Amino acid sequence: MKDAENVGLNDTVNKIYDAVNKTLNTKCNKARIKNIVESQVSIVNKIWKEGTNKEKMKIAPGHEILQEVYAKFDLRYAKIKDGERISRRMKKSEIPTEIELIIKKLK
Repeated sequence: MKDAENVGLNDTVNKIYDAVNKTLNTKCNKARIKNIVESQVSIVNKIWKEGTNKEKMKIAPGHEILQEVYAKFDLRYAKIKDGERISRRMKKSEIPTEIELIIKKLK
């Protein structure tokens, strides 16, 4: 009886595996991924070349930028420690609206 149960189990596993693979191959093929990546790179490049500083800041990875700034002074950026230190010195006008709304909700 155990062999029959294992055959049924293996058959079910194989059917599920095949269904998942078919879905992934249909919805997530390399050509589609390539198109998405190329499209996003194009958008980022356009913003970087033609966008305002505010638009550029929205797409800039803050952590990486701060690491580079600190490195110019032979320092190492520690996100938790330095992030808190930076935020304490920020003026209210420098805090993005989205962050201000989140802080208000937390109070």
